[in-house]
Amino acid sequence: MSDNSDYVNLNVIADLIMGQSPRSDLVGNHGAGLPFLQGCAEFGRKNPLPVVYCNPPLRIATKGSILISVRAPVGKTNVADCDYCIGRGIAAIKGKIDKSDTSFLKYFIEANVSFLHKRSQGSTFLAISSNEINKLKISNISIDKQKKIATILISIDTAIKKTEALIQKYQQIKAGLMHDLFTRGVTADGKLRPSREQAPELYQETSIGWIPKGWDTNPFGERISIIDPNPSHRYPMEVDEGVPLCSTENFVGEDDFTLDKAKLVPIDTFFQQNNRCRFFIDDVIFARKGKIGLARRYGVKNKAFSHTVVIFKPRTQQTSSKWLLWLSRSDWLLKAINVTMNSNSGVPTLGVGFIGKIEVPFPGIEEQKLAAINLDAIALRMCRENQSLAKLQLQKQGLMQDLLTGKVRVKLDEPETANV
Repeated sequence: MSDNSDYVNLNVIADLIMGQSPRSDLVGNHGAGLPFLQGCAEFGRKNPLPVVYCNPPLRIATKGSILISVRAPVGKTNVADCDYCIGRGIAAIKGKIDKSDTSFLKYFIEANVSFLHKRSQGSTFLAISSNEINKLKISNISIDKQKKIATILISIDTAIKKTEALIQKYQQIKAGLMHDLFTRGVTADGKLRPSREQAPELYQETSIGWIPKGWDTNPFGERISIIDPNPSHRYPMEVDEGVPLCSTENFVGEDDFTLDKAKLVPIDTFFQQNNRCRFFIDDVIFARKGKIGLARRYGVKNKAFSHTVVIFKPRTQQTSSKWLLWLSRSDWLLKAINVTMNSNSGVPTLGVGFIGKIEVPFPGIEEQKLAAINLDAIALRMCRENQSLAKLQLQKQGLMQDLLTGKVRVKLDEPETANV
């Protein structure tokens, strides 16, 4: 890991300050003193989000310190963006001048948090002492190399943060577009219809609310086939070689399934379900038990299903199979389902009959297709950004493993950026 494969205890190259709980009368939202952190509940993605202050402060974590949770969950970290008063659940770590780079220390602690977990103890909740924290072995490389490693890891963290922000932006755009397309819709030239406030003559009042003129309202089941792929509600026999069996536990993200850990069932089980459902790539797989309301398309890979889902498919060519996914995610359907969820006790399960009775709006087929094109486009952008994010996160893991263990040694004359 270092030029001579040396390690040193944390206290050799860094200062550790353990928090101390102040009296309750010293803490409040008065804004006087310093922002106070009792534990990691106020930790943000990088910096804390404090809600109370302590005056006068007792134990202080200075700006730039690593804030680390010393009570369950042990090892969670943040960076102090200003001076903080810290309570018993927090400790502050700061590299000693000319001996350690604090950013490098933070990455090293994150990579070795299992060391802290193994040494935490307590009968009612886990906690770790200053002695155990100071025993954490740190690579004894030069401070210049520490800074170089930190710079590389900071660059990939910056790329991750930018990608996350872009995904959040697309998520907001998609939510706004969903609302507009299912309340205003689009005209033949693909533009959003004026709002009801702008052009009330373009709208009609129905039993479910105001919708554009020309739209129909129907019970969901009149226009959509709702098929239970596993009407016996029994889990099929598991085999060593077969077809993946999916339940809501295999839903991942907004649009995908994780099949690598799915149980396998006989090919005959798939054939039986396929005869019943006639699986199609655009069929909607809708969660009706547990993770109620989550929906995604069937996709291209063969798979069978447990009783936790139902299958949606259009009954006629007057309903777009592409648009059906977005109808399944719309407030028209999900808000009606939420009423039932909130009135049930235990784990709610939606029956085929209940779903079929929910009244929803249906635009004309061409408008459905235009709406689906717009929503699929933003979903594709989000999918690509999520793939980029996953790639960056894996790259960061690899870099931390290589750089912090010394598997790959940095050279001070190399560019200070990661290949992102």
